[in-house]
Amino acid sequence: MRVLHTPGPWRAEYTNDARLSKVVVAAESANGSTAVIGQCAGPDKESNARLIAAAPDLLTALWNLRRCMLAQDMANGAVRFSEEEYGACMAAARAAIAKATGQEGGAA
Repeated sequence: MRVLHTPGPWRAEYTNDARLSKVVVAAESANGSTAVIGQCAGPDKESNARLIAAAPDLLTALWNLRRCMLAQDMANGAVRFSEEEYGACMAAARAAIAKATGQEGGAA
């Protein structure tokens, strides 16, 4: 998969200063500095920031699931990917969904 965006992982950083409570979505850039992806404010800032921060993980999981599904022969149902590949795709999808929904460390 060719990546045209700031590579992940992205993370949500919560700040609360006297002027504004906001969530910054950030990632480490190639030179080690922090690249700010976006900022979220308002009543849904935490959930919006989690979803944005999960974007690279969601894209990778979706890309891999698509690859696995394309490997399946739709004509006769024969599976052309290994149990290990399937398990890795499903684990990545679960982890990305958990990150996006704030359920990291729990069941998604």
